[in-house]
Amino acid sequence: MRHGRAALIVTALALLGGAGCATMNKQEQEVMQGQLARIDDRVAVMSKSARAQAELTADFGALRQSILTMTGQIEEFNVRSQLLSDRLTRMEKALAEMGQTYRGEVLERSAATDLRLDTLSRQLYELSLQTLAFVDLMEKKNDITPKTHQRKVDAMRAESGQTQPPPAGDEAESLYQQSYQQFLVGDYDGAVEGFTRLVKKFPDAPLAENAAWWIGESRYAQKQHHPAVAAYDALVKAHPQSPKAPAALLRGATALLAVGETDPAVARLRALIATYPGAEEARIARQTLTSLGLDKTGAPTPQPTPEPMLTPVPEFSDHAPAPESADTPPSGR
Repeated sequence: MRHGRAALIVTALALLGGAGCATMNKQEQEVMQGQLARIDDRVAVMSKSARAQAELTADFGALRQSILTMTGQIEEFNVRSQLLSDRLTRMEKALAEMGQTYRGEVLERSAATDLRLDTLSRQLYELSLQTLAFVDLMEKKNDITPKTHQRKVDAMRAESGQTQPPPAGDEAESLYQQSYQQFLVGDYDGAVEGFTRLVKKFPDAPLAENAAWWIGESRYAQKQHHPAVAAYDALVKAHPQSPKAPAALLRGATALLAVGETDPAVARLRALIATYPGAEEARIARQTLTSLGLDKTGAPTPQPTPEPMLTPVPEFSDHAPAPESADTPPSGR
């Protein structure tokens, strides 16, 4: 284009030279030629700017298209995020409903068990009355004095290894039922008070280990983790061969992990694995150690029929034992 303009300028100069040589000298022609050259340069610059502007317009259009595409992707991401959030909300609601249903079933089954225990207690009481009446009649018929009868009872008790009379079953049962009902309705302080009184007054009663367990559960439900740990430790120490002992060790470790005390929690998990290797709680303890990034070096392999208490249950000094003191209770009460 520039060469074309130059040719045009030369042609124009030639014409001017031919037509007006009489009035235009050589110097004036050079001035005009310089002006025409500058005009040509400006036209070239403007042409270049126009091309650059066209390219910039094209780039801007491409950028605008990219922004529109990205905006669409962001909108799609937001929609998917909202769908995922709604799904998580529904899942949480379903899990909460399942938890409530499970708790309701547990409470219902516990209530049914309480009713059966109450019925059994009444039947045993009636049987004891009949037995006492029969014994009284037999004593009178065979002229057996109460003193002679008591000596025979003492002798049979000594043979069985029980040196003291059994605790007052009716009182212990009544106290247990009252405390357990308080636990069911959420009166955890009242439950702890009743279960603690039972454990202190009737330490050898069949329900004493159950009461000790529910002390820990009550404290755990109140998020009083250290008192709960103390209660679980007290249960293991007082009833090392109880079916609840492995669960108590596991619950104590869980309570300690809940407050970030990993070392004493790990100590209880290892004690659980070593002392009750075949218990279901020992399997859970191994999984918990694995989830904590710890190996199970030294943990015995579970046996089909483990003999409980082959290893003495360790005493923990990080929490002082106390009778007072939480998510899923072990099977059975």
